[in-house]
Amino acid sequence: MAGLVVSKVLWYIQHTFAILTRNDLSSVTVSCYTFEITAAKRLLIGVADAVDADYLPAHTECKGVNKVPATVDDLLGLYVLLV
Repeated sequence: MAGLVVSKVLWYIQHTFAILTRNDLSSVTVSCYTFEITAAKRLLIGVADAVDADYLPAHTECKGVNKVPATVDDLLGLYVLLV
């Protein structure tokens, strides 16, 4: 049995995805969860690997000035594919 993993970022995305536009969701996530975003992306990638889906994009590590917004875009894209 898998253990429970708590991620504030993924909780927020799950509970506001149908309410906010993707742009608004991305902006709030970048503003409020800057330090937790990378961990949430890694966690979601682990879930994606566990389901062994063929349609998932390759995991890339974002770098540079726009690292956080790019990571949030990757995170939201992966969330859309898995939901």
